[in-house]
Amino acid sequence: MDKMLITPSTPHLKYAVVDQRKDREGDTFVKTYKSKQEAVEHAESQWNHLTKSEQKVRNVTACVWNIENLEMWDIFIQYA
Repeated sequence: MDKMLITPSTPHLKYAVVDQRKDREGDTFVKTYKSKQEAVEHAESQWNHLTKSEQKVRNVTACVWNIENLEMWDIFIQYA
């Protein structure tokens, strides 16, 4: 499905990692990547670098991110 989503005709969609608090308070960090695989690998790495106490209050998600309305579309993996 992801190959159909990210095309030259959909420049507003990007592969991304979203790091945010579970309560959605505070900052949300989004970084875009060139491929689904790269996003998934970076999400796992980012999750593994959080302390146990940070993991209790954060979600790290690899997804397709719509940069126009700042929404996650297709979630590949989520660490929560």
